[in-house]
Amino acid sequence: MSSPAELERIEREAIEMLSRAAEVALARRDKLAVEYKGHGVSNPVTQVDREIQQLFAESIRAQFPDHGMVGEEGGGFGHDADYQWVVDPIDGTINYLKGLPLYGISVGVLYRRVPVVGAIWLGTGELLHARRGGMAHVRDQPLHPREVPGSGLLGVRHPGFRIRPKVNRAGLRIMDTRSTGSIAYDLAAVALGWMDFALLRAPKIWDVAGGVVILEAAGGRALWYDRRRGKWLPLDGFLVLRGQRLESWSRPLLAGRRDVLEQMARCVIPAYPPALLTSLRAGIRAARQAYRRCRTAL
Repeated sequence: MSSPAELERIEREAIEMLSRAAEVALARRDKLAVEYKGHGVSNPVTQVDREIQQLFAESIRAQFPDHGMVGEEGGGFGHDADYQWVVDPIDGTINYLKGLPLYGISVGVLYRRVPVVGAIWLGTGELLHARRGGMAHVRDQPLHPREVPGSGLLGVRHPGFRIRPKVNRAGLRIMDTRSTGSIAYDLAAVALGWMDFALLRAPKIWDVAGGVVILEAAGGRALWYDRRRGKWLPLDGFLVLRGQRLESWSRPLLAGRRDVLEQMARCVIPAYPPALLTSLRAGIRAARQAYRRCRTAL
């Protein structure tokens, strides 16, 4: 079991690593070499991404030799360790490349797959951090989420969700939605009270591992959607199928204030992607035709 003293030490070291990573990001943003992962130009990676991830890897090995690490840019280690550091060196790389400060560096620490420490540095200058069972902080000051009584809801809503009208009798007063291009920034903004919720279609573990700890310490909550049960469930840990690594984790996520989540969880569900629906319908038609042929043959 992780002790409060150990979590405090991990949080302190995570803040130190994050501060050094932020210095690298700021110093190098005008001297960038860019490559692209996969096809097209929608998923860039810079040398700064790799430098920051290497900074974390070296620091973790030096300070916590029995811990493991999972990073967006690969190069993880210690996959069987109880403690796992989950690092996104630059979340919102396109924004970072263009000089738009809506990006973040995110680190989350899991103990036996349960998130216990989180820290995020934002391109706008804020550094948020928290540990399980403690308060959320901005720098060293307690985080008090901004509240505007009586206002409609403002949040992030990825494509691929629908509101069930028969359930939404009270009416979700969604004032507007935004798309920032950085999930780490989205979760930090919800924790700070700048936004009320984030509906995320298929985030990766490095997108959210740090943010969910901060959000919960700030009084919020994160839920994941279980398609088998057809309901939203508390995100108490990052579970993957037997034989799979943490890198494979990806689930629809709903994050926000607890009072907002209570209503949204009854009304909002992920819609199946159009390509999947087309495939399912084709499969159903083929099954019906095969059934009819069998009946005719009999």
